[in-house]
Amino acid sequence: MCKFVAAVIALIVLVPLSARPAAAATSKVTFVIPQTIDPPPVTFGNAGTGLFANSGDLAGVGMQLHGRVAGSHAGMVADILRVQMHFTFSGNVVVNSASSFNGVAPWIVTTSHSGSDWVLTFTATPESAPLNDAFSKFSNALVNVSNPDDPTNINVSNITFTATATGLERDAKFPVVAIGATVTNIWSPNHTFVQVDVSGVATDAHANVNPNSGSFSVADEYGLVQPSGPVTLTLQPDGSYRYSFSVFLDSSRLGGDADGRSYSITVHATDSKLNDTSVSTGVLVVHDQSG
Repeated sequence: MCKFVAAVIALIVLVPLSARPAAAATSKVTFVIPQTIDPPPVTFGNAGTGLFANSGDLAGVGMQLHGRVAGSHAGMVADILRVQMHFTFSGNVVVNSASSFNGVAPWIVTTSHSGSDWVLTFTATPESAPLNDAFSKFSNALVNVSNPDDPTNINVSNITFTATATGLERDAKFPVVAIGATVTNIWSPNHTFVQVDVSGVATDAHANVNPNSGSFSVADEYGLVQPSGPVTLTLQPDGSYRYSFSVFLDSSRLGGDADGRSYSITVHATDSKLNDTSVSTGVLVVHDQSG
């Protein structure tokens, strides 16, 4: 059973901050933009599509919003440069702060309302990454929702999202990356580190693979052995790019872990138009020799 959920860097995230004691003042929702959150993904099918959420979504790990909008020409996509969050709330709404990462600027966040109908608008700047899943690696505006008087956000309702696509169209084709590993099952669980050799090839029929874009990461079910780093992509005579590297994984597992300890090894590659592709392979420290 696969226990690893691949992480993709989010653009808009809605999650409650730690619960605070109830205050006597009027209910207030505060939006704070932190650095790293990894919620489940939700994808815009086109710019006019409204995504829906309920208060329960805000009380858990929230959601990522990704956009992919067909361009006016075949094989092209348009950038999403604005997202609006519409919701109903009878109290006050405050946007606390904005931050960014990966060297790109945050989206501008503004609020407006008519009575209890609120609109929170996220707008890209020239220095921001557009909300296009070709650019999800660089997306940056992460949002927390916290209501000190209502920690589970049950009074926030009718939550919808609408995207606006403007600006340049981009190549919709992504690099194709293949991956293989010399080890898929590890036995026995004797606390030694096992070398796993990983190799593969990256190709792109519509744009050149960026030879400096390769990277790898390991996700350990136990969160303990998680190396990461660059991957050298070497150009071949046929125009493809080959790579190989090794990781060392702990062969131990918990005695009660009936389905074994799982690792996921992920390789990223990007083409010259910044379309990013990732591919993963699994390694399992098995519970017994039967698998």
